[in-house]
Amino acid sequence: MFEKFKVLSGALALDEFTVEEIAAHTSVNAQTVRSVLDRARDQFAEVGRAKTGRAGGQPITYRLKPEAADKLKREIAQLYAALPPR
Repeated sequence: MFEKFKVLSGALALDEFTVEEIAAHTSVNAQTVRSVLDRARDQFAEVGRAKTGRAGGQPITYRLKPEAADKLKREIAQLYAALPPR
């Protein structure tokens, strides 16, 4: 649950991002980031592919949908409230 909170908070903080950028920003495993983004697919839009200049698959660039910002903020607040105190 803490990883989901970190990924969604990082996605809210960054305007456009790739899975690798969120993973680096939040210190969460890239596969976990992909899982969280897949489950919240209705809140994010694919805006293209990042140009890396390498052969092989290019990372997808995502952006938070403007109409989903309030829903995402509510979800983050609920996750924060459910986190155990440290």
